[in-house]
Amino acid sequence: MNKYKSINFSKRLNDSLSIKNKYPNMLPIILINNNNNLKLLVSKTIMYNELVFILKKNIKIDEHIELLINNKPIVFENTIDNIYEKYKHNDGMLYISYRKILIKNKYLNFFKNLIKYYIF
Repeated sequence: MNKYKSINFSKRLNDSLSIKNKYPNMLPIILINNNNNLKLLVSKTIMYNELVFILKKNIKIDEHIELLINNKPIVFENTIDNIYEKYKHNDGMLYISYRKILIKNKYLNFFKNLIKYYIF
């Protein structure tokens, strides 16, 4: 269980409501990483890939990652707002975790060769 969810539910709900009132165009997201939690406010209009970039920058990781909610990969949606509305917790927060993913070398080689082909 992450540390933030161990806080009283009504306090978490009040926190999320006050954040949404103060910043109506932002979404409260909590990144769960082992026993550490990273609290973020992100714009409703950012795309999934932008969120991945922001998270990787904040946790200082260079590997490819996949975002998870309840240990299941997030289905790609247009914006984070769509993901938030679909997966937010009852307390108004979106809890996200991640895992490192490996990209197969054959795909990398394919793209390298494709780039070589189109760049003279």
